[in-house]
Amino acid sequence: MKSGHYIGVMSGTSLDGIDVLLAVVYEHRVAQQASYSWPMPI
Repeated sequence: MKSGHYIGVMSGTSLDGIDVLLAVVYEHRVAQQASYSWPMPI
């Protein structure tokens, strides 16, 4: 994988919320920089 900043977004199988993650990849290391969860109204 190339070095850089990556954003991941996932809703999950139950669709109860959206999770977002910012990660930094450098050589063979991955570090989480920030994350957030938004609950979905039912």
